[in-house]
Amino acid sequence: MPIGVLCAMTEEIALLRGEMEITERETVGGREFLTGRLYGRETVLARSGIGKAAAASTVTTLLDRFGAELVIFSGTAGGADPALHTGDLVVSDRSVQHDMDAIGEALFQVPGHEGSWFGADPRLTALAADAAQRFFERDMAQELSPGQLVRFGITRPQVAVGTVASGDQFISSREKIRWLGERIENLKCVEMEGAAAAQICVEFGVPHVILRVISDGANEDSPVDFDAFVTDAARYFTRGVVRELIRSL
Repeated sequence: MPIGVLCAMTEEIALLRGEMEITERETVGGREFLTGRLYGRETVLARSGIGKAAAASTVTTLLDRFGAELVIFSGTAGGADPALHTGDLVVSDRSVQHDMDAIGEALFQVPGHEGSWFGADPRLTALAADAAQRFFERDMAQELSPGQLVRFGITRPQVAVGTVASGDQFISSREKIRWLGERIENLKCVEMEGAAAAQICVEFGVPHVILRVISDGANEDSPVDFDAFVTDAARYFTRGVVRELIRSL
């Protein structure tokens, strides 16, 4: 069975598409699913689109129609841990839907599920963290120019394992980040898809992991041009870490 690899945005997935040996293209629900080989492994690659519903729909199709044996969801995120900076990479050990607040349930708990979070596969988390470290130490300087790294203030990126929080909100508020950090254990970053994808993977019993490159501090003071960061830096990090992870499976 194939590996499922997803990104939310065209820019995030572009380099992976370019390196895939595509044997089949199929459009389902308005999304293109590419089947073939990526770094030597049978893979289905897809762009989900932005937001929790888009992510959940894409992962459901990936699992139910294409039979993926595991899911890697990669992309960018806003940093929620003050120790993290632009270019650092978060690997999920669990994820939470920070905009879920159902009457009669604990805060963030999805009705019908026990607890407020969805656990990533421990083996995938460990392999992904190692893969990211290898990319930073061995390949980053060869795949990104010094000018690209200097432009975004990237020197020695770190790998952080922790909680990814997802919601249908683009967060750019220091107060909101503080509020979430007080309520979510080991919160590392905020984004708009990962925990919804994680919910579907848990429901199907399929292992998953979320990889997120930090683009900014999810507050009012971010100096980074997000579009430029995704195009000129983050997509290279996404390709490099996904490549190393797939090769280690």
